[in-house]
Amino acid sequence: MIDGRVIKAPFDMLGGTTKEPVFQNYGFSLSDFQKSNPAFNPAQLAKMSFDFDQTGKGTVLITVIGIRK
Repeated sequence: MIDGRVIKAPFDMLGGTTKEPVFQNYGFSLSDFQKSNPAFNPAQLAKMSFDFDQTGKGTVLITVIGIRK
């Protein structure tokens, strides 16, 4: 194993912004959707969409989406 040191320079070093992505994991149980809407049938789920319309502008990065039992 090689030991190393990670050094991170600030993004604003060259006059830019100080923004960077902060990755998080989220999990939603399909049974919670069914409790909220009894007509929801997970077996008939064919498509999912995500609406991010609560703010004027911004960036959303999605890397992995999965469905599991």
